This record gives sequence, C-alpha cells and structure tokens, in this order.
Amino acid sequence: MKYSVREVCDVNNLDYVDVLFSMGAELYIKYMEAGKKLRPELIKDLNAWKNRIVEKEESLTTSAEVEAETGLKAFFVSILGKIKAEDSTRKTIRQTIEPKLSELIEKINLIIADIEGREKRKVLILIDDLDKPLLDQAKKIFYNNFTAITQPSCYIVFTVPIAIYFTQEFTVLKESKYFLPNIKLHAKGDRNSIDEKGYALMKSFVYKRMEKELINDDALDHAIGIGAGVFRENARIMQIAADSAIEKGRTKIIKEDVERAERELRGDFKRQLTTGDYEILKEICDMNEMRGIEKIGHLLHNLSVLEYVNDEPWCDVHPVIEELLKK
Repeated sequence: MKYSVREVCDVNNLDYVDVLFSMGAELYIKYMEAGKKLRPELIKDLNAWKNRIVEKEESLTTSAEVEAETGLKAFFVSILGKIKAEDSTRKTIRQTIEPKLSELIEKINLIIADIEGREKRKVLILIDDLDKPLLDQAKKIFYNNFTAITQPSCYIVFTVPIAIYFTQEFTVLKESKYFLPNIKLHAKGDRNSIDEKGYALMKSFVYKRMEKELINDDALDHAIGIGAGVFRENARIMQIAADSAIEKGRTKIIKEDVERAERELRGDFKRQLTTGDYEILKEICDMNEMRGIEKIGHLLHNLSVLEYVNDEPWCDVHPVIEELLKK
C-alpha cells in the first residue's frame, strides 16, 4: 500500500498521531477498495473502537449509519478529509486518540495481522512526502516519536528530509536508514562532463511519462541537466515546459520551453536565498564539499545544495543557481 501524506494533511502541520491514524485508515480503505473483507469479529471490534471515539467527541461523527464494513470505511474517509481540511478537527483527533495511542496501534496491528493471514503475504506501507516537512517538524515525528511510528507490525518505508541526516538526532535513525542518493549527471568538480548512465536513467524516467515524439532531444538533455538528477525537480521542469508548449500552440516541447522552466526555478530559489546563503553556495560550488551542517541544512532541504555519491559523498549547488552566483 502506498499513500502520500499530502493527501491527508498539510505536511508542515503534521503530527505523529496523524501519521499513525492515516496508516490504519488507508490500510483499511485500500483493502476494502480491492474488494477484500476482514474477519467479522475484527469488523465488530473496529466498530466498537470507532463508536468510543465518536461518543467522546461529537465533532467527529459521520452520517454513515449503514452496515458495519461500509460504515467503517465512511468513518475513516470522513476523518481523513476533516484532518486535511479542518485545523480544529486535526487537533481534536490528536487530543482524542493520543491519550490512548496504544489502542490505535493495537487496531492497526490487528488489521495487518488479518490481512497477512488472509493474503499469505507481508504488508508493506509506503508513506510518501514525509521528506517535505520543515526540519523542526520532521524531528518531532522521526526523533521524538520514532518508537510510536514504528510500532505497526509490518514493513514501513518512510521518506525523510535529507537535512535530518546531518543532525544529532540522526543517530536514532542510523540503523534503519537507507540513503537514496540523487542521480549523478556529471563528475565531481567537472560540470562539463556527462555521466551517460545518469542521463540514460533520467531519460527513462521521462519516457515512462510521455512519448518520445513530444520533446526535442536538445530540450530533453537540457531539462535533465537543470533537473540535477532529482526526480521531483525533473517532473516539475517537464510540467512547466509542457504547459509552455501548449500555450504557444506547439505539439512538441522545444528548448525554449525548458528554458522557461529554468527561469521559473531560478526565480523560486532567488526568493528563498538570504545574503549569507550566497557565500555558502559559492564555496560549495568551488569545493563540492559539505562543511558545517549548521550552515547548509536548510539549503539541503530546499534543494539549493544536492548530495551525490561516488566512493564517498560529495555535493554541488543546484544547476539553476549557478547563474545567480555569477552576479
């Protein structure tokens, strides 16, 4: 099962209780939507738990008073919607569930156990977008409440902000982490070189999402180059370039469209960077080394600085920023 926390809550107003509740809710919803059913005894138990929550807080009531399974699904869908849209409900959920967090974790584990028993396979939960919260918010989730969010008895993959790897709090994650580096597009210290393997991988990423005939080769190469080997950045660039081509009445993306995306990205960075950031970025641009994480943690988080790996880690500035450093 995979879901994005952006579908559940504003990532910068996210709490570990939200993460746990959404795990259980999404697990139940996805299994039901696949046409599967849980044991009647478990449905009865989950309904009793739901009723205790609803009775305690009237604002969490739903209008679904139908058969047990459908009512549970409506409850989970309704609460997830309210968590996403209503700050007051989000706080109420936390205040209602947190004092009895062990109950929520127990229900999640009962759902997991029933699914695994029925399907004869292990449950895997993939939670996307947890690399988006600000660093302080991420610390509250992954450091302060690491034990709680890892209590569900299944495999769970969390994405985490890159900056947390360079904090003292990283020690709690060290044994359970897998670092997925950005795709290297050039050699360390040689921006004019081309890593053919990296470019080929990024091209395959693009071609899985659009037909080759929809973009010129030089436009694609430029898009990959300014995307810095970051899949999210590359997708954003292609979207802006595609919008540009459509606005101009073209049926094919050309380099001019990609250059428009480049200007938009550069403008976004320009609005984020402080005067002090420019000096740090110039040093990284020259040395390709990370020195003083207290100075660059926020730059890693906003993608101004990107980490790559050869035999050992190195870093570089985002390609679209280089023009700003020349001024």
